Amino acid sequence: MDNGLRPGLPCRFVCGSVEVDTRQRRVLVSGVPARLGGRAFDLLLALVERRDRVVPKRELMDTVWPRLVVEEGNLLVHVVALRKLLGAQAITTIPGRGYRFMLPVDEVLAAAATAAPGAGALAAPSRHAIRGNLPAAPALIGRDAELDAVAAMLEAHAVVTIVGAGGIGKTRLALAAAARRAPRDGRWWIELAAVTAGEQVASVIAAALGVALSSERNRENQLCDALAARHLLLALDGCEHLADEVAALVTRLRESAPDVRILVTSQELLKCRDEQVFRLNPLAVPGDVRVEDAMRFGAVALFVERAYAVDPRFRLAEENVGAVIELCRKLDGIPLAIELAAARVPLLGVHGLRSRLDKIFSVLTGGTRMKLRRHQTLRAALEWSHGLLSADEQTVFRRIGVFAGGFTLELAQDVASDERLDPWLVLELLGHLIDKSLVIADGMAEPRYSLLETTRAYALEQLAASGESAALLRRHAAALRDTMRALDRRCWNLTPGDRRVTAEELGNLRAALDWAGADGAEWELHHELLATCWLFWLHNGLVGEGTRRMLELWPPRSDLSPRLEADFCLALARLNGGCGRDHHLEAARRAAARLRELHDDERLGDALLLCATIGASSHRVAEAERALDEAQILVSASAAPRRRAALAATQGEIAIQRGNPEQAVAAFRRQREFYVQAGAALGEYLALGNIGGALLQTGDTTAAIELLQRSIDGLERLGAPYGREHRLSRLILARALRGDDIDVPAIARVAYYELRPLGATFALLIAAALHRLRLGEFECAVRLAAHVSGAPAGGAEQPCPFDAGLLQRIFDVARARHPAPTVERWIRAGELVTPAEAADLAFGAHRAAA
Repeated sequence: MDNGLRPGLPCRFVCGSVEVDTRQRRVLVSGVPARLGGRAFDLLLALVERRDRVVPKRELMDTVWPRLVVEEGNLLVHVVALRKLLGAQAITTIPGRGYRFMLPVDEVLAAAATAAPGAGALAAPSRHAIRGNLPAAPALIGRDAELDAVAAMLEAHAVVTIVGAGGIGKTRLALAAAARRAPRDGRWWIELAAVTAGEQVASVIAAALGVALSSERNRENQLCDALAARHLLLALDGCEHLADEVAALVTRLRESAPDVRILVTSQELLKCRDEQVFRLNPLAVPGDVRVEDAMRFGAVALFVERAYAVDPRFRLAEENVGAVIELCRKLDGIPLAIELAAARVPLLGVHGLRSRLDKIFSVLTGGTRMKLRRHQTLRAALEWSHGLLSADEQTVFRRIGVFAGGFTLELAQDVASDERLDPWLVLELLGHLIDKSLVIADGMAEPRYSLLETTRAYALEQLAASGESAALLRRHAAALRDTMRALDRRCWNLTPGDRRVTAEELGNLRAALDWAGADGAEWELHHELLATCWLFWLHNGLVGEGTRRMLELWPPRSDLSPRLEADFCLALARLNGGCGRDHHLEAARRAAARLRELHDDERLGDALLLCATIGASSHRVAEAERALDEAQILVSASAAPRRRAALAATQGEIAIQRGNPEQAVAAFRRQREFYVQAGAALGEYLALGNIGGALLQTGDTTAAIELLQRSIDGLERLGAPYGREHRLSRLILARALRGDDIDVPAIARVAYYELRPLGATFALLIAAALHRLRLGEFECAVRLAAHVSGAPAGGAEQPCPFDAGLLQRIFDVARARHPAPTVERWIRAGELVTPAEAADLAFGAHRAAA
C-alpha cells in the first residue's frame, strides 16, 4: 500500500492522543511508540483516507491485501486491533455496508514531518534539486534489505560494485540506491551495455556529463581532470564485457577525483582500487506457507505484482499459492525469469505455466519494453553472459551443467577435464565462472558449487549443441559410482564428512540413475550405481525409494558378473528397514552365496548378519541362527566397532525371537557400548531404544518407557533419518500395557502410516487393541488382535513371543467377559479384516490421513 503521499492523507496526523507518521509507518500513543502490524497500519491509512464515507469491506480487503484472496475474518481481526488502540468509537460498523472512521484527524505541519526515514546522505532527496540524468527508479519489490545494504555501502565507500547473474535485478537495485544520494554535482547514469570497445568508455561517460574531450590528449586523463573537483555519483551499468577497461578507469578516477562516488553493476568483479562488492542473490522463495505469508517473500510478491499487471483478474489464493511458490522456486527467484513467467499467466494460467516449465526457454520469451535489449528474454540474458566467456570457459560451463543439486571441486575436475583441460586448469576456469556470476560457491572451508536451475538448463542446451551430452552424462554417472563405491567400502568407518556427502549428492545420484536406466543401454552402469548407493537411501530416510528402484531390476540379470551380482544383492538386503520382506531375505541369501564363491570373507560376514536379522524378524529362527553362527566367526574382535555393534544387534534380535529377553538386553547393551566406542551418537540412541524394547519384555515396563523415551528424544535431536518410528511404536505399546491415561489412537496414528510401507505396524495395532480392551470395546479389541495373529508367515514382520502373549491375553480377557462362541465369531471376523479396515478399527475414521 502507498505510504500516504496522496491527497486526503496527511504525512503526519493526530487522532486524540494517537499520532501517526505515514512516511515512517509509525504510531505513537501519548508519545510512546505502539506496536501495530503492517496490515493493521495499512487498514488505518485506508480508513483515514476514506473518512468522509462508509467503506465497503470488499474495498478495504482489496486495498489492504492487494492481489490476494483472504478470509473476511482477517479484516475483523485488524479492526479489533485498531479499536483497542484508538478506542471503541473510532471505527463504526455499518451493518451490511462496511466501516467508517469517526475520529477527527488533525494534520501536523512541523518541519520534521517531511523528513524521510534515516538521516544524512541516506535520506531520500527531493528530486527537483538534484542535477544529473538518473532515470526514474522502477518499483523495487522484495529488495528492501538489499537496498538498505547497498545504500549504506555507498555512504561508507567510494566504489561499490553490485555483482550477480544476468536478470537478477542489478540495474533496478542500482537505480534505487543511486536515487537515495544527493551529491552537489549530481547523479549520472551511464549505460555501457552497447559500448563494444574499451577505449570508448571515457567518451561515453564524458558525453553523459556534458564534458568536452579533445582528441589530442588521452581521453581518460581528460575525464579525470574534469572530474577532479566534483562531488557526484557515477553509476556505470552493465560493465562485465568491459571489466578490465572500467577497472583501470575507476582506479585513475580514485587517484584524481576523490569526491566522485562510483556505483557499478556487473556480472563479475572489477578488482580495482577501493572496490567494495555487494553480491546480489535471487529473491527469497518461501516453503509451503499460507497465502498472506507467501507475499512476504520477494519472489512471490514480484510474481503476483506482474501477473496482476497483465491480468487484473489475477489473485493469489489458496488454490494457486502452491503453484506460484513452485514456479518461483523452479525459476530460482530470478526477477527476470519471474517477470517473464508472470507475463504468460493470461495465456497459460498458473498451473499451465508450471506444467510447461520443462520447456523453460520456449515459455519465457518476450517481456516488457523497458528492459534492456540483451535481457529481453531469459535466453538472451544467458546468451549475453555465455558470449563473454572464453572457449575453455564455455567448455567447462556446459560440462558442469550435468550436475544436479551442486557439486564438489573433485567431481567437477573428474567430469569436466580431458586430455586438453587438465584438472588444475578446470579449477582455474571454475574460478572464472564464479567471478562471472555463472557459478555459485557456498561455504568457506569446503566450498560446494552450483548453477541456478535456469542457468543449468542453458548449460545443458549448450552441451547438447556441442555433441557431448552422452559422453558427459556417462562420465557424470561414473564419477558418482566411484564416489559411492568408496563410501560403500568404508561403510563401517564413515566420517561426518562421508555422511554429509550422502545428503549433498542425492540430487546427482537421482539424475545419474534416471539417465542410466532410461533406455536400458547403460544397464551395467545402472546396476553398479544401485549396488553402491544404499548409504544414500539409508542416511536420508529414503529406504522405500531405494528399494523401489532396485526391485525394478529384480531378480538380477543372469549376465551380471559374480561381483556385481553380490554387491547388488547385498545393497538391496541392507535396505530391509529393520523388518525385511521376502525379497530382502532372498537378496541376502544370494549375496552370501556369491561372496562365498568370491572368497570375500569380510562382505560375506555382512551378508550373513543380514540373513540372520531378516530371518529372525520373519520367524525363520533356525535359518537365522545358522547364519549368525557363521557370521560370528567372520566378524572378529578386531572388526570396526560399528560392525561389532551390528553383530550384537543381530544377537539381540534372535534372542527376542527365542523368547529370551534377558539375553537380548545384554546383547543390545553390548551394541550400545560399541557405538559409544565408535563415537556414533545415532547408533547409541538406536541401541538405547533396543534395550528399552527388550526390557519391556522382561516385565520392567517403567524402565522400558524411560529408555524408549530417551532414545526417541535423542533421535529427534539428531534429526535421525530412520529408527524413531520403530521405537515410538514400542513406547506406545509399553504405555498402553501399563494402562497410562493417554489417547493411544491419536499418538499412534502418525507412526502407523509412516511404518505401514515397511509392514512394521504390529506393535501399534496391539497397543490399539489393548487400549480398546481397557475402554471395554471387546469386539474391536478382539478383531484387531485376530488380524495381527493371522498375519501370513514370511511377511515383513511377525509377532514375537512377547507380542503373541499379549494377543492371547486379549483373547483370554474377552472370553472371561463374553460367551466363547461370541468371541470365536469376533476372531473369525478379525482374521478377514484388511489392513485398511484394521487402521479404522485402531484409529477411528482416519484412513484419509494415509
